[in-house]
Amino acid sequence: MSLLNTLLAEESRALAGHNYLEYHRQRFQYVLEKCRELCPDPGAEVLDIGRSHLSRMLLQNYTSVTTLGLPLSEREQFGHEAGWGALDGKSYAGHIVFDLNDAQTIERIDTDRTFDLIVFAETIEHLHTAPELVLGLLANLLAPGGLILCQTPNATALPRRVMMLLGRNPYELLRINAGNRGHIREYTRAELVAIGRRAGLATVSHQYRDYFRVIGGLAKKTVLKTVAALIPPLARGQTIVYKRTLDV
Repeated sequence: MSLLNTLLAEESRALAGHNYLEYHRQRFQYVLEKCRELCPDPGAEVLDIGRSHLSRMLLQNYTSVTTLGLPLSEREQFGHEAGWGALDGKSYAGHIVFDLNDAQTIERIDTDRTFDLIVFAETIEHLHTAPELVLGLLANLLAPGGLILCQTPNATALPRRVMMLLGRNPYELLRINAGNRGHIREYTRAELVAIGRRAGLATVSHQYRDYFRVIGGLAKKTVLKTVAALIPPLARGQTIVYKRTLDV
């Protein structure tokens, strides 16, 4: 077996024990509630970046859900890709095949469609292209008055700070599998606001929230949840909502 195959097998075993649905269950619920708050019309045109379990959940609330990302495959490779097919007879409005990492070379996605709400959840940290280019490209897909819900980990969350103080790198190494490199870059609130501004987007709202499952004992869970409630900037997650500057 080649070195690459050996490393891929080791990485696959290490990731196999991660229950993606359970880890993100509270986050999914938060996103759905936020979407209903931002865009209550069930007939709204919604675009979800990357088809996943979340896409299926959105399809329960909206009659027209389109997805955007890499070509669809019936074979589940990673936990977040398991929602490629619709449920209960409901169909997606379509899938736009586009790699957002190509935003640096393509100014505009080849589609004339626009959307009232773009859900860009837990994706920006996986991209190696400058986020201004990605958000600028998504801004071109917004209908007048449309919104982008961008969700991503908090780069300065409490666990990150503690690990750094202990002399440990709080960020994971790039993964061996070229199709799932892990987190390339995480962001702070100030960075997300500035990135949006450079992309022609104004910040509508920003919220810190600890909606990821805690891996560890009760003491760890209690500390993380309590600190996040008392000092929100130390929470592990954050969600920012953008609208085009032209719509301000």
